[in-house]
Amino acid sequence: MRLNIFVYNILALAIVYILFLLFKGPTNILNALFVPLTLLIFSFKSNFKERMVFYGTVILFTALFFSVQVFFVIAYCFIAAILRVILVNKFRALGSLLLLTLSVGFLFYLGIVLTDLVFLTRINSIMMNVLNNNVFVYAMVIIVEAGFVSVLLFWFSKLFMRRIRLNKGLDHQKY
Repeated sequence: MRLNIFVYNILALAIVYILFLLFKGPTNILNALFVPLTLLIFSFKSNFKERMVFYGTVILFTALFFSVQVFFVIAYCFIAAILRVILVNKFRALGSLLLLTLSVGFLFYLGIVLTDLVFLTRINSIMMNVLNNNVFVYAMVIIVEAGFVSVLLFWFSKLFMRRIRLNKGLDHQKY
């Protein structure tokens, strides 16, 4: 692994650690925005193997220090990878947002269900009780939350790409 990529990955790991310390409980939704962006930004100049090592390290680190968040971090790694594919292939905005929203919504729900099963939390049942056991409203809450996160992720990542291109950081390299 190249030394500069290694240093970027350690810095990103520290940022992810700080994000998990800062955003807990109701503000955890901010992790859904900032963690995938951090993973995307700090892994953009790395190759596939380096990204997989980085994602694995983030997952292992989270399992050690924030075990209940491990399924969400796996989801955030997938979200960062999907966002990277969207940006590199320059998909159209509407299709990108639709793909990102569906992916984020599915991964959020999967993270909730797996966290409930493995760590015996009651996130799913609490949400259903709050929403009077209305599955449709629950699905809408997840889709709206996923849409909100997706729009912000897409917008921030586009700003990041514009900044990188202005600095000509990606023009001469294939990713």
